[in-house]
Amino acid sequence: NMLAASKTDAEELRAKCRALEDELDGIRKLFEDMGLGKLMEDPEALAKFLRRAQSIEKIFKDLGLEHFLDHPEELRKVLEAFADLGLDHLLRHPEELKLFLSSAKELREMLEAAGFGDV
Repeated sequence: NMLAASKTDAEELRAKCRALEDELDGIRKLFEDMGLGKLMEDPEALAKFLRRAQSIEKIFKDLGLEHFLDHPEELRKVLEAFADLGLDHLLRHPEELKLFLSSAKELREMLEAAGFGDV
């Protein structure tokens, strides 16, 4: 009776082990399909990747820009607009960007006040 119970327990453990292996294989394939297979081999790199993704997601959500998380091509368009205009250096220097945009806003307000309408 104990032998039969042990065999049943062993079979259950083997089934659980197979299920976990299948699950891990699925996760590994997902990472590989995304070009991130190396992260499955390096837990520190995976943790760093996930922390970075979490931080980026928090920033977008905090700023009310979470739509970029589901539509990264829209973010690409915004960033490309800066690059196309030769202003991509401003993205690496937030204070310069803020100063530039503040100046642009003032110029727009002055033009509108002078009667130039929508500028």
